[in-house]
Amino acid sequence: MTSLLKEFRTRRIPPVRVKATPDLILGEVCKTYGMNERELICSGRERDNVWKRNIYYFIAREYGFCYREIGAPVNKDHATVLHGYNNTLNVLDSDKPWYNPTLNDEINRIRKRMLTKFVA
Repeated sequence: MTSLLKEFRTRRIPPVRVKATPDLILGEVCKTYGMNERELICSGRERDNVWKRNIYYFIAREYGFCYREIGAPVNKDHATVLHGYNNTLNVLDSDKPWYNPTLNDEINRIRKRMLTKFVA
């Protein structure tokens, strides 16, 4: 009996991974940048907030969500989400690293954080 108890205590329980949703992805992007979700949801067009929203669109799309589902948590329609997603793709494919040199690193950092928490 004691060996069974000892084995039970030493066994590591794997972390629980939940199914990703647009809301959870949005929260993870906000945590990464140390900001409140309201700041990201606001309708302002400040460059920093727009790029962070675009990163959210891009990552949520990688998880297979449709544009309408991605836009719902941030009060944006599908056309706005599509435009932001395409802008992110264009910058990542661009040969102009001066435009946003850390974008790829930022996206990879968020991806790594999400791999431990979410399943696709």
